[in-house]
Parts: sequence; C-alpha cells; structure tokens
Amino acid sequence: AAFSAFTIDGSVYAVPASVLPEGIFYSEDLFEAAGIDAAPTTFEELDTAVQKLKDSGTDPIALGAKAAWPAAHWYYSFAMRACSQETLENIAVTMDFSDGCWLSAAEQLEEFAATEPFNKGFLTTDAQEGAGSSAGLVANHQAAMELMGGWNVGVIASLTPDAQPLADLGWFPLPATAEGEGDPTAMMGGMDGFACSADSPPACEDFLNFIIQKEWQEKYAVAFNSIPASAEAQEAVTDPSLLPIMEAYNDAAYVVLYLDTLLGQNVGNALNTAVVELLAGDGTPQSIIDTVTDAAARG
Repeated sequence: AAFSAFTIDGSVYAVPASVLPEGIFYSEDLFEAAGIDAAPTTFEELDTAVQKLKDSGTDPIALGAKAAWPAAHWYYSFAMRACSQETLENIAVTMDFSDGCWLSAAEQLEEFAATEPFNKGFLTTDAQEGAGSSAGLVANHQAAMELMGGWNVGVIASLTPDAQPLADLGWFPLPATAEGEGDPTAMMGGMDGFACSADSPPACEDFLNFIIQKEWQEKYAVAFNSIPASAEAQEAVTDPSLLPIMEAYNDAAYVVLYLDTLLGQNVGNALNTAVVELLAGDGTPQSIIDTVTDAAARG
C-alpha cells in the first residue's frame, strides 16, 4: 500500500518513510449524546449519523473550506470510491478525466452536500488555525466530525481548552459507497518519502536502502510520532490515537495520494477551487470536470 502512493504508470519513483492516511476524526461524546452507537461504515450510515447529530443540536461535520483543499478532499474521497485503482494511479500521467467515474464522484458529492452536513459558515472557516477553525470546532465540541489526514491528532490537541489531547477523540476510515470501481478498503493519504534524481550518485540509492531498514523506520516513527511505512517497524507506534489509523492502513488494498498533490499545483488548485464553487452553489458536477480538463490542457 505504501508503494502504491509512489507509483505512476506502473513505476515506483520513491521509497516511503511514513504514512499519513486520511479518515474521519470524531468526538465519541457527541456521538453518544446523539444516540450513535457505532462509527459509520457506509455512506448510508454516515447520512443517518449526520441527521442524528443535527437533531441533537450539533453541527455534524466541520469543514474549513476557506483553504479550499479541505473541501476538495471530500471530492477526492468520492473519486477514490468511484474510480478504479488504475485510473487513479495513472491520472497524473494521462490527465484524462473522461472516465465517467470522475463525474459520478462529483454528483455524489453534490448529493451529500445537499443534506447540509457541514458547519454553519463552512465556506469562510479556516482549516487548522485557531479555536474557530474546523479542527478547533472538533477540539471544542462545537462539531462532531472532520475529514482530515493523520496529522490532525496533534492539531486537535493543540486547540483544546487545555492544549491537551482530546480525551474522547475517535477515528474511522472513509465509509464505503454503494457502488463504484474503487476498493472499499482503499485509503486516501499523504506519504513522506525520499527519491533520487536520475543523475544522483550511488550514495543516494544506498541511503534509501538504509532508511527503509526496520531499526531506522522505528526511530523515525518515534521521533515524528508517525506511522512507519514498514510493517516490520509498526510495534514502535504506541499512541492510542494512531493505532486505529494504522490498523485501517494495514487493511487497505492500496493508498491513493491526495489528488491535488498528484496532479500538480496548476491542475490541483483548479480542482480544489471548482469543488468549493460546487459547494457554494456556484458550480455543478460537470463544471468540476470541465475546469480540471481545461487546466490540464493548459499544462
């Protein structure tokens, strides 16, 4: 799974060091107060949880759409379920969004957004800066959930009233959709890793083979409180908030790199902006595809 995030057109171009899988962080206390007995495993169950949280007077999902990329990650998530692994891994090379899965993902996002699952004012909410940010809303029990990468554990902890880890913080992987070509266990995720340039000296290759060894993967994981890419080194992870993330990562059929990173700055930013426009009511599912296709044509 770790190598799949560093694969383009069937070729591996980097050695992974640590993984930052994405999923949904949530408040166990707010779930309990809303009568939600278990973390959702399907989007149908997520829709039910959203309604229960609304009925209890809690904003279901915190979203920092002011920064664009957190909003776009919801589209990435639907695309990961709608599109095949091959389509996702090769999109950075093909830049071809004609496969119907891309439009289907946008349509599913539009339907989900119509249920009004996000916090009030989400379009002007920051992502991770201050108590009023999306992470801050979860940290202060003003919203129940947030879709974010593995680093969110520390961000939320820094924004609680006492700047300590949120005692009731839970996590679950992105729920499965009813249909699509993607594997239901696949995860979106960032990946820290190292690569060598084509003309680098042999010492670079030696270094990559050195850092991937179990001993140094363990030391890296402890130093950065992260999940090591090497399964052999995972015993070094003891943080209880990271353990369920690591378990889901181990069960993932493959990991998809965040699409804006995979597509590059120009195309990625165009995609992010188009998603926000859809959520704001100024765009359509087709406009997302048109925008990203035009950006890819411009290079």
